[in-house]
Amino acid sequence: MSETEYSSTGPDAQTNETPPYTIEDHGLLNHGKEISIPCPHENDHDEATLWEENENLKNDLRKLQQKEKKLSHDEKVILGQLLRSEEDRYTLEAKVDDLRKECNAKTKSLDGAMKRLCVANHQLDAMTSKWEMSQHELGLCMAKVEREKQRE
Repeated sequence: MSETEYSSTGPDAQTNETPPYTIEDHGLLNHGKEISIPCPHENDHDEATLWEENENLKNDLRKLQQKEKKLSHDEKVILGQLLRSEEDRYTLEAKVDDLRKECNAKTKSLDGAMKRLCVANHQLDAMTSKWEMSQHELGLCMAKVEREKQRE
C-alpha cells in the first residue's frame, strides 16, 4: 500500500467541515495541547483569610504533634511504672506466700502446744482433785484420830 492510500490529503479523503470540538463547548485550544476553559467562579474567600486559616491549621498541627509526642512519652513512662509495679507485686506476693507458710507452720506449732497444754491442764486438774480428795481423807482420818484420843 502506498502512502497516498492512508493520507487524508489524498484524492479519496473526505473532508469534514465540522471540527471535533467547538470553542464554545470545550474552551480555547492553546499551543496545540493546552485547552483553556473559561470558568465563571466566585471568590468567596480573600487570600488573607485563607493564609490566616492555613497558619492556624499549621499551628494546630504543631500543637497536635507536640501533644502526640507528650502522650507517647507519658505512655512509655506509664508502661515502665506498670512493669515495675508488676515486678513489685510479684515480689510482694512471694513475701506474702512465705509469710503465709510461716504463719501456717506457727499455727500448727501453736495447735500442738495448745493440745499439750490442754492435756497438762487435765492432768493438773486430776492431780488437784486427788490432792483435794487426799486432803479430805486426811481431814477425816485426823478427825477420827482425835475422836479416838478423846475417847481414851
